[in-house]
Amino acid sequence: MSSALSWHHDGATICTMAVALSTAGEQFEGGELQVRDREGDMELLHTVEDLRRGDVVTWRGWDLHRVRPLRSGRRQVVVAEWWLGPNCSETDE
Repeated sequence: MSSALSWHHDGATICTMAVALSTAGEQFEGGELQVRDREGDMELLHTVEDLRRGDVVTWRGWDLHRVRPLRSGRRQVVVAEWWLGPNCSETDE
């Protein structure tokens, strides 16, 4: 089982949230969350690498994002997505 997720978006979700259940540098190494963003013509790359247990990270579901491979340990998170309505799906973008 791979510890990484390649670049993807979460379809038509309004917001995605990840809650850290473990702490970087203590329970795991690596596993950084990266989110791509645009500011005008410039592409930005936001990297979250120092998550501590209880930290919450949110991003827009349509932004491309990935999780880098773990180098050691076990990274645990709970992820939740918020959707616009009952008929919302990836094809509704």
